[in-house]
Amino acid sequence: MSSLSFECAFLSTKNVAWGDNQYDTRFIELSTLSTDDNTKVRNYKNTFNMTVISAGAQGDSDDVANTFRTGVYGPWYGTPTFVVIAPDRTLYYPVAFDQLDEIIESTGAEKPDTNVPDPTTFNVNITSGITLPSGSVKFYLKPANASSPKYEITKNNEGNYSFIYPSSNFPSIENPEVIMETNASAYHSSLNSVDLVSIQKHILGIKTLTQQIQLLASDVNGDSKINSTDLVILQKVILGLITQFPNQVKSYKSLPEKLSVSENPGQTTTLNFTVFKTGNVN
Repeated sequence: MSSLSFECAFLSTKNVAWGDNQYDTRFIELSTLSTDDNTKVRNYKNTFNMTVISAGAQGDSDDVANTFRTGVYGPWYGTPTFVVIAPDRTLYYPVAFDQLDEIIESTGAEKPDTNVPDPTTFNVNITSGITLPSGSVKFYLKPANASSPKYEITKNNEGNYSFIYPSSNFPSIENPEVIMETNASAYHSSLNSVDLVSIQKHILGIKTLTQQIQLLASDVNGDSKINSTDLVILQKVILGLITQFPNQVKSYKSLPEKLSVSENPGQTTTLNFTVFKTGNVN
């Protein structure tokens, strides 16, 4: 490796280690040659794959270099020469290769945390007593107690709902949770007169519905009661007289309504939802 390529590799490595100009530290490379115009500087960076901020004579780099050449701040040893300037404008010069990290740290700068934990794979498992029509329900990741941002969880190649968190498609959010949503119409082929009879028997006290899903499914108008009004509404749905339940009651509901997302780095976690049809109690 030539001396020049070694210096470039060293500087690039340091720049990346300190956050690639995205965190506390900025690495700036200044040419000492008055003949280095913008094109030469750009070609130089491309040749050695450098990501540091660079400037040539057109950026007045030689004026800065001449300040150090005069010996105002200390002896000039030629290139490469390293200078560290702290936020309080304290200037450290000259700085040797093996002193860079120590001097930069003394300014209060910190390297970015490279020990990023592995993400967690979440599988959303759905249990349902009926066949859910395609697209009838959707699952989303969102912050608790907030409607946005909201990220849809789609099916993987195996046909299962799955997502990786955190990731580019599911970035880290505060208090994440998974919810189910639906805009499906009220009718489903599973609804029939048997449901009407079962709800009527419950209202009359002949045969009480005891399961939580049955009780939630029977309340088709969302008033937290089960009475003749629910029977009338459900009958209209079955006959095709209405296409949506009143009071924004959804055609499908889930238990639980939402599940908190707890990270388990590098592992797979399953979130279990039971999805049921409003009006279907059998």
